[in-house]
Amino acid sequence: MNYLYKNLGKSISGNRNNFFILKKVIFNSWNIPLYSSRYKKIGLKKYFETIKDLSNYPLIRRKDFIKKFPFDNYKIDNIKYIFNLKSDISPKESCLPLSNRDFIDYTQLECYKFQLIGVNKKDRCSIIAFSQNSMIPMANALMKLGATYVPLDGDETIIFNNIINFKVTVIFTVPQFLYRLIDYVKLRNLKTSLRIVITTGSKIKNFKQIAKYVKKYLGARLMETIGSTELGTFAISCKNHSGYYHFIDKYQFIEIINPETLNLDIKGEIVITPLWKKDYPLIRFATGDYIELEKNNSCSCSCNNKWMFMGIVKRLDSTVRLERFLLSLRELYNQILELFLYQYFFDKIFWRLTNPPIVVLLLIRNSHSDKVLLFIEKGKSIITLRKTSPINQLIATSSSASLKIIYCSKSKLIDVFPKYQDLRDVAYSKIPKKTKQLLSKYKFYFL
Repeated sequence: MNYLYKNLGKSISGNRNNFFILKKVIFNSWNIPLYSSRYKKIGLKKYFETIKDLSNYPLIRRKDFIKKFPFDNYKIDNIKYIFNLKSDISPKESCLPLSNRDFIDYTQLECYKFQLIGVNKKDRCSIIAFSQNSMIPMANALMKLGATYVPLDGDETIIFNNIINFKVTVIFTVPQFLYRLIDYVKLRNLKTSLRIVITTGSKIKNFKQIAKYVKKYLGARLMETIGSTELGTFAISCKNHSGYYHFIDKYQFIEIINPETLNLDIKGEIVITPLWKKDYPLIRFATGDYIELEKNNSCSCSCNNKWMFMGIVKRLDSTVRLERFLLSLRELYNQILELFLYQYFFDKIFWRLTNPPIVVLLLIRNSHSDKVLLFIEKGKSIITLRKTSPINQLIATSSSASLKIIYCSKSKLIDVFPKYQDLRDVAYSKIPKKTKQLLSKYKFYFL
């Protein structure tokens, strides 16, 4: 383990100065009740001498912020920027505060990311399909590089046309938007000024093929990034090895932790301590993303570290990514049931006397967009489903995906198992027979 922390830990985190910044970040965390109470509980001492000492500090996850976050003992005027966070599909929110120094450092991280990708001051850049949470710092980073920032708004047709009319050269967006942009340009035989397209949110499954389409129809190079609201971008795709990623080698300290042994390993969960958050530190943030590192000494990529990985292998929790949102499919299903079955006070009594209607939730992908299919037992839906607006609102706010409610007979639903399924990247041969029949019957399965 000493060897791994000395060699692997340093190499994938890049810059040697990262360790000295890490010591300061750890020291500052003792001033925050969220951390200090945990540290004292497990008997940690207030010193940090070697990289190995980091393994003594507990991991932290997004759900921990819902209960408590470090506004305690801090002056409100020290806060420059606030990220709103949601740990699940519930309306509960917490926040990630940034001081003025943290905001400037975060902007510098995003600036470095764009530099590694190849953005320069001659570019005209747009950020599409993101909330203000991330858009403002990224736009600030692009302008810091000297590039022109072009805000685009309105429906997709307007945005598609403005990308062309305003001669935008770089866009940062999600894969679903990119697919629809390619279709729009292809069908109309249009030309763009794009030279770089950057995506994030979900991995492009057939990256090589999509990269060819991006080059052919948009005239641009395709790059992917991996990140989160809490961490910003922490990895980018390698220019020389298609389908592989490098960790950004500045402004963060990275560990790959074996979920069973909790030791450093080349296969495990990505755990990151962002070094740009000095005033409101984030110590050993566990992302829930499992990867397998591969070393490549021949890569001439602009990233200094030579460790690469082929994207996220799996999620270690039960979450799925719906459009650009992470949520638990089980929690989503249970909340829909709650909204569906108990719209009025007497419903709980009623459903104790008889079996409630069957509900099946399926996720599919249609025209490059994520779609939620909600199959509801028709006979009893008249009794309980008096209004659909709460369900529509839940889907819109928790995922931004589209929703389709289909009423069907009990016989079509009773043998479908499990009652909630993610079919977006499932091979047709792997889909359960009863689920196939249901989708075929209602013409909702798209290859």
